[in-house]
Amino acid sequence: MLQGVNLGVCNVHAPLLEGIELAGKHGFKGLDMGAKDVLDTGVEKVREALKKYDLQYSGFNIPGVYKDPDEAVFKEGAEQLKREAEAVSKLGGKTGIMWIIPSQDERTYEQEFEFISNRMRVYAGILKDNGINLALEFIGPVAARKRGRYEFVHNIPQMLELCEAIGTGNCGLLLDAHHAYTAGHDMKDVYDLKKDQIKLVHVNDARPGVPREELTDNPRCLPGESGVIDIKTFMDALKTIGYEGFVEAEPFSEKLGAMTDPDEILNEVKKSMDGIWPL
Repeated sequence: MLQGVNLGVCNVHAPLLEGIELAGKHGFKGLDMGAKDVLDTGVEKVREALKKYDLQYSGFNIPGVYKDPDEAVFKEGAEQLKREAEAVSKLGGKTGIMWIIPSQDERTYEQEFEFISNRMRVYAGILKDNGINLALEFIGPVAARKRGRYEFVHNIPQMLELCEAIGTGNCGLLLDAHHAYTAGHDMKDVYDLKKDQIKLVHVNDARPGVPREELTDNPRCLPGESGVIDIKTFMDALKTIGYEGFVEAEPFSEKLGAMTDPDEILNEVKKSMDGIWPL
């Protein structure tokens, strides 16, 4: 397993080349980067910076218009993804990312399942053509599930079923510890997964003193900070099943949000990651 970082969710906001330097300087091995930022900065400049700081391209968000009701907007997103995936592939990136909203008002579960699998099949196919996997994240909190009239995918089995229905062979889980916990999973459930079913991992902790069913998507805590989530079992399970990909902190932390110095923030993030890392 490799430690990666998404600077934005850790409250570090910097131009891309500066962000690459920060991530490398603090000992991370992967960096989540926006594909538009890569294209705007220039693929060759980004390649040189990644090489200099011994970093890999750990992931990027695919266009969020995958479920736009306007077919023309969806197709524009597909064209955008073609350009972005080509650039990401040139830099060795292997993982596109998207989260699936766990409720909505227009379609039943079955209808939404068909709609999303059909739409995602197009985007996943574009990624596959460029040697890139699609990591799909379920959203666990009860409040998010109840926001719309109809519940949708919000746990591990449901997301694996959706990946299977997409059918391109390059889809799997973006497994987030907080979402797994709020969805009702025991961290031991990860032992039942196969390593190839997981394309990316996010780690964090839950706010103390809040019942599981009342937790919201954010704020959260740094990995291992509150001890609410059994992160030791979670990480041991990943190691046991042979997962070899990136593990990134996604804390949405009030503590980090109150800090302003990027180096101090990343010191905290790296310390938390080292603290949960299995021997």
